[in-house]
Formats: sequence, structure tokens, C-alpha cells
Amino acid sequence: MRQTNLQIPGCQITTRKILRLLPLLLLIPVGLAGCATSAPDSRPRFQAPTVPFNRLFYTETSGRVGYHLDSDIQVYEDDTPAGFPCSFISDYRTYEGNLPPGLEWDADSANFGGTPRQPGNWTASITLHGIHCSVGGDTNYYGDRTVNIRFTVSPYSPAF
Repeated sequence: MRQTNLQIPGCQITTRKILRLLPLLLLIPVGLAGCATSAPDSRPRFQAPTVPFNRLFYTETSGRVGYHLDSDIQVYEDDTPAGFPCSFISDYRTYEGNLPPGLEWDADSANFGGTPRQPGNWTASITLHGIHCSVGGDTNYYGDRTVNIRFTVSPYSPAF
């Protein structure tokens, strides 16, 4: 490699020195580009409010003729009011739809139980009116919640 000198008054820069400094010189535009960006936006962001008890579900909705079936209503843990441990209750509950013969609905607990006697598919809707926490520091009422359920009952087959 032929070495050339760059003449700057009071400074002598050789090609070799430039090549050694080249990696650092290439980083300068990157560093300057970072300086050109604006400061992060500190304005509060809109966050959609979470609606507690929006994801209620029943634990078991599939069964078999001749075998006992219990289906209990539950709520996902992350769907309770933020910061409060909460066991939920409602002022009253209503039921619409059809149940498999042999399965009954308990209006006090909003749970289902029994021994299905016929195979098939059934749908029901449970509405919990005036849902709120029964345990914990949250005293808010969260309105009504409806849970749609599809029960599937398979034909009888003996257990082995």
C-alpha cells in the first residue's frame, strides 16, 4: 500500500492513521443520528379501561351419558379488578336455554350438576345481575354479565 500524507498545518495524517481510525469515523454518523431524534413523548397514553369479570367461563361443559357432570362458573384471575383479590358474587342470576336431561342448574351458586341421560348438544345463557366482589377491598358493582354455554354430551360407553 502506498502511504500518502495529508498536509494540514500543524498536523500530519497518514493513510495508515486514517485506516486505523476508520471504524470510529464510521460510527460518528450513527451517534449523530441518535442525537437528532426527539425526546420520548411523555404525554399520558390512552389506555382502554379493563372491564372486570368480562371473561367468565364454566369449568366443564362436556360429559358422557351415565357419568356425573359438575360445571362451575369461574373467572380468569387476570380479569378481576386490578389490585384486589376478589371472589365475585351477584345479586341474582337468571337462566335461559336448554339443558341435557339429568343436568340441573343451581340458581344460588349459578353452577350445573347432575348425570346426563341423553347424548347431544345444548345451549344455555346465564346472566349474573349486579356482579361485585364478596371478598377484598373493591366495593364497586360491575353490572350484569352473560355467559353462553354449550353442553356436549357423548353417548354412554362403559369405563374400562
